[in-house]
Amino acid sequence: MVRILLLTLIFSQVTLAKDILFEGYYKINSAEKQIGFSLVRYEFDTKTKKFYSTTLTKLSSGGTEILESLAAVAEADEFMTPVSYKYTGLVGKDSKIFDVQFKKGKTTKDKTKMTINQTINGGKTTTSKRDIDSDVFLSTFLSYRILRSPTGIQTNSQFKYSAVAEEDAVVEQGTAKVLSEEKYKGFAAFKVENTFKSSLFISYMNDKGEALATVVPDARLNSELVAKPADAIGTIGLPESVAKSLFGSVPMGQKNVVSQYFKNQESKAPVNGGKQEGFPAGQGIMISPKNDKKVEGP
Repeated sequence: MVRILLLTLIFSQVTLAKDILFEGYYKINSAEKQIGFSLVRYEFDTKTKKFYSTTLTKLSSGGTEILESLAAVAEADEFMTPVSYKYTGLVGKDSKIFDVQFKKGKTTKDKTKMTINQTINGGKTTTSKRDIDSDVFLSTFLSYRILRSPTGIQTNSQFKYSAVAEEDAVVEQGTAKVLSEEKYKGFAAFKVENTFKSSLFISYMNDKGEALATVVPDARLNSELVAKPADAIGTIGLPESVAKSLFGSVPMGQKNVVSQYFKNQESKAPVNGGKQEGFPAGQGIMISPKNDKKVEGP
């Protein structure tokens, strides 16, 4: 009994050491029609000083189901040096798994060692190794890497980078340009034009690094951060067993500016349950970027 209590205490302390920086659900559309959703969580472990990124994406289009998951870890150093990541991709009956470990050099002039364990369609795992530059990071941490750059996120700035494309386990070159500061459906945001893997991504990001929406013009795809899980999942269906294995439990996705705003609005609803007049969903919304706790609206 004492041993069980001790293990529970240790587990609780480890869990509490992680601060959730962001958690939310994205609705994914193709040509104005929903084809999937993505669940994203970013954390920082105050004890180990490491960043964590966990994502789950499910797409269903043309009779083919696609399921992707990623669990990544990075150091809290200057370059957010990769520690490890595991990517799993399932397209129909075909599967691909990358289990990758990194070992950084003693100085920034030394290369980072990258060990790639790859498994295709449940077959034999193959291992390969390569050296990468010390400033290479995992692409999933791009928004935080921009925030931690010398210029941070500001209009008319440009951030050139090299990052690992987790789904391919290769290093790709990218450029993120902060074009302007504007509103996205009423939320204060920066319009960021990111070119990576020869594809253009247009994102609307706030000053905390939260992506409110992303558009991929060439693929006619767009994703948008929504207030509630049901708004993103729709009829696609959430693979709960996969979500629980990745996140520990099924996340509520409420640690973001959109969910927080609508949560605050619901708390102001009339006591008698009558209809509350106001702006349509997502319209006329404002946030106070210098106050994390208070989210202002119309």
